Amino acid sequence: MHKDTIRAFSITELLITTALIAIIVQIGMPAMTNLTDKMKSNNELSSLHILIAQARQAAILRNTTTTICPLIDNSCTDNWNNTLALFTDENRNNRLDADETLLGHINAAPANVMRTFTGSTIGFDARGFSGFRTGSLGYCRTGTSTYSGSFIISRVGRIRRGSDSNGDGIAETASNKNVRCP
Repeated sequence: MHKDTIRAFSITELLITTALIAIIVQIGMPAMTNLTDKMKSNNELSSLHILIAQARQAAILRNTTTTICPLIDNSCTDNWNNTLALFTDENRNNRLDADETLLGHINAAPANVMRTFTGSTIGFDARGFSGFRTGSLGYCRTGTSTYSGSFIISRVGRIRRGSDSNGDGIAETASNKNVRCP
């Protein structure tokens, strides 16, 4: 007579397999964290670029003045880590008045991100020119690695990415100074 036997893993085999999985996960986690931080940074930089381009386009299409700034209680402030708002600003008073339109926004930056701007507001007139509301918008995310970027806005309204000319891994403003990091 033939007996059926049940085959299973021994406790030793299960412990060894669990230990190997734990080691592999521990080795892979820093790389995964770096990847997610880089993806978040790229996403946030893209959102900033889109908001600036949208401001210029809205100014031209609506034949009005648009403003981007950190907005609190409908007034522009100087803390670029707050929520950034894009709005029509026909009277150029750097306030979102009742007769003006909120066109877009970007949420406040998390604690490990610093956004800076060399001017007070980003703005465009009906021709798409920024005039004297020019400057460099800087972005820096710290964590296991540092990711940064900058956008330089010229007087004629051109928006371009800043570069890292000194090779230190931190993007630079129009004046070749590193973007500030937290």
